[in-house]
Amino acid sequence: MNKKTFKVKTVLAMSLAVGLATPIFAQDEPKLGGTYEFAVTLGDPDTFDCHATNSIASLYRLAPSYSTLLEFDPSNYPEIVGDVAEDWSVSDDGLTYTFNIRKGVMFHNGTELTAKDVVASYEHLRAPKDGVVSVRQGQFSNIDTITMPDDYTVVMTMKAANASMPDIFAGPYNCIYSADLLESDPDYPARTVMGTGPFVFDSYAPGTEYRAKKFDDYFMDGLPRVDEVVMRNMPAPAAVNAMSAGQIPGIFPSLSQADVDRIAAARGDEVVTYDPIVTTVMFMVTINTQVAPFDDVRVRQALNLAIDRRAGSAALSKIASASGFGTLMRPGSQWARDGEELDALPGFEPDIEARREQARALLAEAGQSDLSFTFLNWNRYTPLGVFLIDQWRQIGVTVDQEALETAAFFGKTKAGDYVAMLDAIAEPSDDPTLRFGKMVSYSENPSNLARIDDPEFDRIYEAQGVELDTDKRIALVQELEDHMLDMAYAVPLMWSVRPMVMDAKIKGLLTPYIASNYVGLDNATIWIDE
Repeated sequence: MNKKTFKVKTVLAMSLAVGLATPIFAQDEPKLGGTYEFAVTLGDPDTFDCHATNSIASLYRLAPSYSTLLEFDPSNYPEIVGDVAEDWSVSDDGLTYTFNIRKGVMFHNGTELTAKDVVASYEHLRAPKDGVVSVRQGQFSNIDTITMPDDYTVVMTMKAANASMPDIFAGPYNCIYSADLLESDPDYPARTVMGTGPFVFDSYAPGTEYRAKKFDDYFMDGLPRVDEVVMRNMPAPAAVNAMSAGQIPGIFPSLSQADVDRIAAARGDEVVTYDPIVTTVMFMVTINTQVAPFDDVRVRQALNLAIDRRAGSAALSKIASASGFGTLMRPGSQWARDGEELDALPGFEPDIEARREQARALLAEAGQSDLSFTFLNWNRYTPLGVFLIDQWRQIGVTVDQEALETAAFFGKTKAGDYVAMLDAIAEPSDDPTLRFGKMVSYSENPSNLARIDDPEFDRIYEAQGVELDTDKRIALVQELEDHMLDMAYAVPLMWSVRPMVMDAKIKGLLTPYIASNYVGLDNATIWIDE
């Protein structure tokens, strides 16, 4: 069987980015020790189980303590390299993936990671036991078999060749768990943080802070560089005040440009600012199609047509990170449409008054001219909710906003306790299979928050995933996007734009150059120049 072989990351590759304040990678000698402290403005994690969450609030805390099979190279995004895989190969027919697992990778409890742990973790991802949640289960439906010929080799066979599988394997939520612990308690990751990452869980005080300490037996030589990572749980306004006063060195995951400018003005040369980058996070309104009248496509289409995204992008860019203009695929990516093609899409036509007239007519036709409902929002994005309420008001729809803290918000979404909610497609890359996986029909995929079965979506989604010709795949992705805009149960809003500011003494920072909020979060390369 012929194969294509891929290699693992190296310390040299990761070291290219040490000490950088510009994309011209400086070769400063890293200093060891100290505490890296920063604010996380997302609230508390909703769970400690990587496989059960879509929350970046959880990932910020968990990524430093876990490894994955493959990963997106934080020093050369979006290239994919091995993490616990030393190297891997793919058969020429694209159906067989063989992973050679590193020897000497240690769990924080002192046991060695082997192929057994990788197999158990991927079975946990693709076929969880009763009562155990795997929100990315649909992404792994293409895997046919998982075997381990020996203690350091994992072989996965696919049902069909799929261009997205490397991106899927590199997903940062696909943490490798202990097979022994999973066998004794399949739900243990929800309560116990224990992986092979560069930092060991130390303590967690809900609403206050999360601490992790250096793992001396981490498998990457010379990493991590700091002794401790402390993540302060702070709302964005308090974090901006604290950083402006020099009390914390950084804030994650994103700030508005106005907040970055304020901090830079207060701190001067003590901080470094980074240009804004459009990330892979796309915000949308997801509509619960199991609740009347939102089971009527005309109502959903009206809500989509009412939104002036161009004006909203300009206004929100001054006060919020959720401000990038685009459709369901990231602006500037190979999958995105622009110009006349974009202007022809439902909800993106430049004549907003004509669109709103059409929206009112659709509501009248559906008998919903006096429609009112409550919009469920994450309190971090209240300005986006205020914008939406005003947009819908202009077609005669009355909307109240319920803005909740992280844990309460995700609790309601998991329970299906909403009619319309702020949602996001927040994947580590632009790959369409990753981006649209959460919209696979609800009967096969509980993470579909629209709670709809859509066979036509499933058909196109499966077709684009197995299409290996890039041009043909782009055409299928555009067909999928057209279908979603017509069905309007996932209404695109804005893309997350991330400017950054960081204390100048923090070195080895990779995130400013990565078009993903989900990559490079293990803090292994960070060091402090003091």
